[in-house]
Amino acid sequence: MTLGDSSTSDPVSTPASPRSNSVSPLPNTPLLSDISHPSVSIQSVKESSWGTVALLDKNSNNYAAWSRHVVRILRLSSGLDLYLDSSLPAPDPYLEPRANRHWKINNAAVQAFLFMKCASSEHPFIENCSSAEEIWSTLEKRHVHQGPMSQVTLIQEALAVRYSSSTPFADTTLVLRDLNRRIWDMGSPTSEGFLCILMLLALSADDSLSAVRDAIVSGLSGSTKDHAYTSSHIIARLDYEQQARSMAIARTVPVPSEAHVVRAGSCNHDSKQSICSNCKKPRHTAEFCIQPGGGMAGKTIAEAQQARDIKRGKKPTKDKDKTSSKQPAGSIIQSGSQAYIVDANGQAHAIASAPDSAHFLQTDDLASVDPLVLDSLCDADHAEYAHIAEYSWLANQDSLHASVDWHEKRRSIDDLGLAAITAAPLPTSSRQTALSLEISPF
Repeated sequence: MTLGDSSTSDPVSTPASPRSNSVSPLPNTPLLSDISHPSVSIQSVKESSWGTVALLDKNSNNYAAWSRHVVRILRLSSGLDLYLDSSLPAPDPYLEPRANRHWKINNAAVQAFLFMKCASSEHPFIENCSSAEEIWSTLEKRHVHQGPMSQVTLIQEALAVRYSSSTPFADTTLVLRDLNRRIWDMGSPTSEGFLCILMLLALSADDSLSAVRDAIVSGLSGSTKDHAYTSSHIIARLDYEQQARSMAIARTVPVPSEAHVVRAGSCNHDSKQSICSNCKKPRHTAEFCIQPGGGMAGKTIAEAQQARDIKRGKKPTKDKDKTSSKQPAGSIIQSGSQAYIVDANGQAHAIASAPDSAHFLQTDDLASVDPLVLDSLCDADHAEYAHIAEYSWLANQDSLHASVDWHEKRRSIDDLGLAAITAAPLPTSSRQTALSLEISPF
């Protein structure tokens, strides 16, 4: 028999049996020796020798020490340890009814002893066992082969033990021996099993990996011979965790500003939102810039706009030369510091002050005009030029929207400055109108 410390020199209990010297005269007739000297006598368990040893508890991983202590106590109880395995079979109930009854009493005593020395968490696993041998084998299966995780726990505990001058060295050595025995009592790991142990040990250092470690332990606990949980399963689980963490990191990294610029450029091809790399002005690109160094250098604004429209696939605007022959609806002329509006009928209307340039659309079209030409332009020319540029810009828009609230009045009519504009027909009947700053019809 090999139980607990059976490898030591402790004597094995071998109770005497007179059955070999007694012969039953008739079949199924009790032996005479069973009446006076039964082969099995009633024994009591020396429970008082138990001491302070802890009860069996799987959470404590104390089966190795507990089982050795149980065997020693039962050996002190006149060989009751033989009831833990098949070393002492039950006597024949017909030939030795008295010995059979004694055997059952002893077996029940060992059963009760084992039940009392187990924690309450172990009771559901052994309460339906019919013999001490069945209880013992059930506990052994439950505690000895627990898998790599239990060995990992014991290995970590053993690696944390340190010799200290404040503790007797013999006591520390005893602790290490006990842990070493408990580790190997769980079975010798194979090369694959030992790799799983090392991987679990490596996962134990980081608390953020506790979920991964628990998933691996769950897989190991459900491992069978037909469907073994190996290191390849652990590697697959770690690869999945690595991908999840990489995706989480990618979501927290801000997108570079260059990416936003590229995306905006790819989604919006409107040159009015672009900045010219040549003249650094908005609403056009270097390809259609008429400034020196631009793609349309030396060309007019109209030619640049027409080239841009052709590239966009828009229909080109009507040739201005064809419309130039038509009589204009009106014009603006300048005499000194006074500006006049001349209508289609040839009548001039004086304007008291030049229009505010801020009223018109801000554009860089004037910047494309030669400085010498700009110096020769008066305020009225600037205003007319701005009107033309504004009209050209509006004509190129796909759609215009405005929101008007007729219930809101921000300015009164008196604040509009209408009195500043004085216009009146001049006394002339010809197509040419004489202009004078002294004449006023009002």
